Amino acid sequence: MSFALATCAAYPALTADDQHLARALTARGIDCVTPIWDDPREEWRGYDAIVIRSCWDYHQRSGEFLAWLDQLEQHGARVVNPIPLLRWNLQKSYLRDLAEAGVPVTPTAWIGRGDTTPLAEVLRRHDWPEAVVKPVISATASGTWRVGREPSEEEEARYAAQVRHCDMMVQPYVRSIEATGELSFVFLGGRFSHAVRKRPRVGDFRVQSDFGGTVELAEPGDGLIQQAAAVVAAAPLSPLYARVDACEVHSDLVLMELELIEPVLFFANEPRAPVRLADALTALL
Repeated sequence: MSFALATCAAYPALTADDQHLARALTARGIDCVTPIWDDPREEWRGYDAIVIRSCWDYHQRSGEFLAWLDQLEQHGARVVNPIPLLRWNLQKSYLRDLAEAGVPVTPTAWIGRGDTTPLAEVLRRHDWPEAVVKPVISATASGTWRVGREPSEEEEARYAAQVRHCDMMVQPYVRSIEATGELSFVFLGGRFSHAVRKRPRVGDFRVQSDFGGTVELAEPGDGLIQQAAAVVAAAPLSPLYARVDACEVHSDLVLMELELIEPVLFFANEPRAPVRLADALTALL
C-alpha cells in the first residue's frame, strides 16, 4: 500500500510529531510519502489513501485548500479525514452546529465580514469583562488576541481591520486557562487514545508551544473522557482521528475546538498512539 501524508512547503518532511506516524506506517511495510498539498506536479490518484497531516498553512489559503479538496473528491481519492468533514471543520462556525446538538460550547458572538459594530459594543451586549477575538478561519492562534471591557482606539482599529477582510468571532476570556490550562483529548480509530494538558506561559493565554506553552500527559477521569467522546460523536461524520480541546469548568468540559483537519496529536507524549493510528489506517483499507 502507498500512503500520502499530505504536508506543506514549510514542513516537507512533516512536523516532528507526525514523523512518529510515518515511522509506524513504514514499520508495517507501507510506502509512506510526504507530498506537499499545493504542488501542481503531484499525481494524487496514485495513492491508496491521502492523510491530511502537516498542512499547517491551510488557514492562510483556505480558498486554495478547499479547491484542492474538490479536486481530490472529483478524482475519487480516499482522503482521511473524509472531505465533507474537513469542509465542515474548516470554519469555526461548526461550533454552532455542535451547540445546537447539545454540546457545551464557549459562548460566541459571530461577526460577519464587513460588520461595522464597534468591538466595545459587542462586549457591552454580552457583558463580558474580557474577551478573545479571532478569525472564523484560523489555526495556531493566528490573528487571535485578548481584549478588556473597554478597547483602546488601537484595539478598535485592529478589530475593524480584521472584520473588513474576514468573518470574526468574539468569546469571553476563560480565566481558568491560566490556572489549570486546557485539556486535549485525542481519539484514534474511533476510540479514546490519550489526553494532554496544555498550559500557557506566565502572562499569556495561548497554550500553543509557539507562544511558550507547555504540554504534559494527562489522566482525565472517565466522566470527562465520555464528555469528550460525545463531542466527537456529534460531528456529522465519524473521523479517523480527532482532537477535542476543552476547559474544565466545575468538573464539566466546555468545548473550545474540535480539531479534525491537521491537529497535533501529541504522539511524542504517548508512544503507543502512532501505532494506534497506523493500525486504524491500515484497517480502513
